[in-house]
Amino acid sequence: MRSRIQPLHVGCAMWSLKSWQGRFTPHPLPSGEKLRAYAGWCNAVEGNTTFYAIPPRETAASWAQQTGPEFRLIPKIPKRITHELRLSGGEDELRIFLDAIEPLGPRASALWIQLPGSFGPDDLAVLSRFLRTLPLSFRYAVEVRHPDFFADPRALEAVLAPLRAEWIPFDTTAFFDTPPTSDAERDAWTKKPRMPRRDTALTDHPIVRYLGRDDTARTVAGWQPWVATVAGWLREGRSPTVFLHTPDNADAPELARRFHDEVRVLVPELPGLPAPAPLPVEDEPLTLF
Repeated sequence: MRSRIQPLHVGCAMWSLKSWQGRFTPHPLPSGEKLRAYAGWCNAVEGNTTFYAIPPRETAASWAQQTGPEFRLIPKIPKRITHELRLSGGEDELRIFLDAIEPLGPRASALWIQLPGSFGPDDLAVLSRFLRTLPLSFRYAVEVRHPDFFADPRALEAVLAPLRAEWIPFDTTAFFDTPPTSDAERDAWTKKPRMPRRDTALTDHPIVRYLGRDDTARTVAGWQPWVATVAGWLREGRSPTVFLHTPDNADAPELARRFHDEVRVLVPELPGLPAPAPLPVEDEPLTLF
C-alpha cells in the first residue's frame, strides 16, 4: 500500500535579512515579529543562532509564539560543546541548552550536531558516547565535514543508524562547479566547505543543506537531483527538510518555495505551502484632485 505523503519542510539559513525587508517581509518590523513574517514564506529554518549562544528561555518562547507547532526550527547544539569541547564534557552547558529550548516544543523536531572539519573517523567513539547520553525526547542529526567520512560512510552510518540519528549532507557541488562570478560568491568561495552530494537517508526525517549560486538558473539546475531524491523520500513515507542557500541569500525564501513547487510536480499529493501574507501598501499621497 502506498505510504501517506508527509509534509515537505523548506527553509533558509536565517529568518531575517536586510535584503528581504519590504520584499518578502514588511519593513519596518519589530524583532519579535520577524520570525512570524518569515514563517509566512517557509515552514522551516536553520537554528544557527543557538550555535553561537544559548538563548534565554523567553527568547525560545517568543520563537514558539511566532510559529505554529508544525513549523521546524532545528536548533544547533552550541559550538562550545561541539567545537571547543569536541563532545567531551560540557554536561552543564548541554543541560542549560536543553532547558533553554524546551519552550519550542515540537518545532525543535531535531537537534543539530554540527562537527568541525577536524572531527574524523578516529573520533567516532566520542560521538557514539555523546549520542547515547542524550535524552530520547529529541531526534538528532549530525553534520560532518571530514572527507574520510564520505570516502567510506559505513563506519559513521553504523554509529548513527541504530540510534535513529540522521546524517545531514551539505551539498556544495553546484557552487564549486565553476569559479565565482560575484562578490558574494568570491567571499563564499573562501569560507564554504567543499562537500560532496550524499543522498542516503538514515531515518524518516532526512535533512539536506544545498548551496547554489547567486544566478537563479544555475541554482535551480544544480538542485534537480535533489528534487528527484526528495520526491522519492516522500513516496517512501519520509518527512524531509531542505534548506536552500545561495552566497548572498537575497532570493532564498522565494527559492525555497520554488523547490517545494518543483517537488510537488513529481508528488502532486504533497500539501502545498500557505500563501505569504501580502505586504502592506503604503498610503497613497494626498492630492488636490
